[in-house]
Amino acid sequence: QILIAEQDFNGERINQNVLAQMRVLDKEIKDKIENIMKKHIGERSTKMVIMKLMEDKKLREIGEEFGVSRERARQIIEKSMLKIQKIKELRELRNEVIF
Repeated sequence: QILIAEQDFNGERINQNVLAQMRVLDKEIKDKIENIMKKHIGERSTKMVIMKLMEDKKLREIGEEFGVSRERARQIIEKSMLKIQKIKELRELRNEVIF
């Protein structure tokens, strides 16, 4: 039995099971990225980067969350982003994910 999704994907109806698999894959990839980042830049910096880039938090909010100034939060995120660009595992994962 095929269950059709209520929403369209690129103009085509798709199976709800496929949507569920896509959500699981998306979460697995996000978890992998987060674990790689934690290994290379630490848990605190990883959380700060995620808050800024994925949750669209303001630097002031991030600073308050971690007990640092807005400027210090910016510096930590900036330094972390430079380190992230050099992480070989993330580049390999990106190449693996891009079909």
